[in-house]
Amino acid sequence: MRRNEGTGINIPFSFSLSALQRINFCDILISPGKIKDENVISIPFLKDRVFLSVPENSRYAELESISIRDIDEQSFLVPDFGGYLVQQLENIIRTKNPKIKMIKSDWIITQQLIQTTDMLSTSSVIAIEAGLRNDGPNRVLVPLSDPELKVTYHINYLRGSKRKAEKFRSWAKTVVEQHKQNEQ
Repeated sequence: MRRNEGTGINIPFSFSLSALQRINFCDILISPGKIKDENVISIPFLKDRVFLSVPENSRYAELESISIRDIDEQSFLVPDFGGYLVQQLENIIRTKNPKIKMIKSDWIITQQLIQTTDMLSTSSVIAIEAGLRNDGPNRVLVPLSDPELKVTYHINYLRGSKRKAEKFRSWAKTVVEQHKQNEQ
């Protein structure tokens, strides 16, 4: 868990309802879906989806979309930092397309390999919009059609914590607006 510096609100790295219910553990919970409980308010917050990052000379580069299930046997760069969509991607590869060899490495090495090799990788809307990824000028992003690789994150809070949740939403909106202004 960490305390959000912009709001002073406790935000856990967990997706469980019990985290919200434990006194003084967290104020809000960001989850990859709605928490269904009568004591929890769950509000859609942020959408994300995954793209396949391919070299511009790849046969996949001209596709409008592709499923992980349809990718030929080859090495596939997977950043080793976890997260919901990375877990989903790893699960699809393990269960639906085990012929793909996952190459896991830390963020910096993965980023260098993306720019200097022809290995496939992925990126997401959030990573792209936040400026966290630079795949270089010789790569193309192809939308992945797998439904498991699309998500709407939700802000979840107990009914009595509305004030703190609104404070977080206001802070998040300000951060997004500042980021957009910095890009211009």
